[in-house]
Amino acid sequence: MKPDEFEKIYLIDWASIRKDIFPYLIDLRSEGNKAVRMGLKKGASDLFFAFPTKAYPGMWIELKAKHEKPTSYQLRFLELMKNVGYHTGVYYGWSEAANAIYHYLGENKKL
Repeated sequence: MKPDEFEKIYLIDWASIRKDIFPYLIDLRSEGNKAVRMGLKKGASDLFFAFPTKAYPGMWIELKAKHEKPTSYQLRFLELMKNVGYHTGVYYGWSEAANAIYHYLGENKKL
């Protein structure tokens, strides 16, 4: 497994104990040309948090291991989503992503 896949597993494990978060955290990653032919956009974020707030209709999460960088396609996708009103971000490690979800929900919690 790739390092960012471990980070995603840790984030999903953390979310699974939060009944107000887990049902809305959706893994969108699918590999290969077949996925693209079936509609997956090149550069699409790893996860989508499908929980609207007063400020945003949802949150796109690009999750990276600490030493990784997003591709130009990933940054372009995030910019597209931001331009139509979504909260977007690149997060380095599962705990940074979890803290971003807390912040998105307006919770004063931090891991």
